[in-house]
Amino acid sequence: MKKAIMYGAGNIGRGFIGQLFSQSGYEVAFIDVNMTVIDRLNADREYPVYITAGDHYDICPVKNVCGIDGKDVPAIAEAMAEADVMATAVGVNILKFIAAPFAAGVKRRMEKGIEAPLNVIICENMIGADSYFAGLVKQNLDDAEKAYFDSHIALVEPSIGRMVPATPKEIAEKNPLAVCVEPYCELPVDKAAFRGEIPQIKNMVPFAPFDFYIRRKLFMHNMSHALVAYLGYRKGYTYIWEAVADPDIRTDAIHALSESSCALSAEYGVPLKDLMSFSAELIERSSCRTVDTVPTAYRSFSPGFSTVRSFCPTRNTGLPPRLKNTET
Repeated sequence: MKKAIMYGAGNIGRGFIGQLFSQSGYEVAFIDVNMTVIDRLNADREYPVYITAGDHYDICPVKNVCGIDGKDVPAIAEAMAEADVMATAVGVNILKFIAAPFAAGVKRRMEKGIEAPLNVIICENMIGADSYFAGLVKQNLDDAEKAYFDSHIALVEPSIGRMVPATPKEIAEKNPLAVCVEPYCELPVDKAAFRGEIPQIKNMVPFAPFDFYIRRKLFMHNMSHALVAYLGYRKGYTYIWEAVADPDIRTDAIHALSESSCALSAEYGVPLKDLMSFSAELIERSSCRTVDTVPTAYRSFSPGFSTVRSFCPTRNTGLPPRLKNTET
C-alpha cells in the first residue's frame, strides 16, 4: 500500500487531508505531539469523520491510519524516507518547530539514495507558506542536502476551503478522534509546484496559475465570511447562519461576492458563471447551523484583512464597488 504522511493530526489533518489520503488508497501516518491522539490512532487504526450540513450527520470512517510521536525524530525521518506523498497542517507558528524533524527526513531520503520526488502539500494559513517553510528547513541542511532538497522535495501550496465546525460534546465523548466537517471537499493545489508525476488524490484539483485560487479564497470565501460576521455583529447576531438569514446582510454579501466574481473573471479569464455559482455555494454553506459564531468569524476591517483587500482587484479592473460607503 502507498504511504502518506500527515504532519499535524488536528481538524484539517484528520478532517480533510488525512481523509482524502485514505480515500485515495494510502496508508496514512499522522505525526503529532498530542500523545492522546497518537495512542488512540495506533490503537484503533481508524477514526470517524462526521459530515454535516447542519441538519444531520453522515459518518465516514477513515481507515488504514497510524500515529507517530512528533518528538521521535528518527521515526519521523524513517517514515519520510518511505513516504509517497506528504502534507502539513500544524499552524504557521508551529512550522519553525517541525523544520528540524522535516530536515531529518530529507537527509534520510538522501542517505538512502531515493530519487523519487516527495511532494508535500503545505496546508497552512499563510500566503507563501511553501517558501517560508523551505527557508526554515534549509537552516538545518548543508549545501549538498540543500541541493537534494531543491531537486527532490516539492512544497505545494493549496487553498483550504473546507470549514470544520465544532464537534458536539456527545460525539467527542464517544470518540476523541472524531471530527465534524462540512460536505465541501475540494482541494485546489498549485499544479506548477509538483515534481514528477502528480499524485492521484481524491478531490485534489491541480491548477495553474494558482494565484487565482489564492485570490478566490481571500476575496470570496474569507471576504464574505468576514463581511457577514461584521454586519451580523453590528446587528447583535450570535451565529453566522443567523446573520446570513437577514435579508439585508444576505443582499450585501451577494453584491460583494458578485463584485469579486466580476473582478476575478476579468483578471484571470475564468468564466463568470463559474464564479457566480461558487458565490451562491458560499452563501448556502454559510447558512449551515454548525458554522462559526459571529465573534469567531469576525475580522478587523484594517487594510491587511480580506474584506478591505478584496477592494483591490475590483479597483484594479475599474469596477465600481457598491459597498465602499458602508456605515461604521
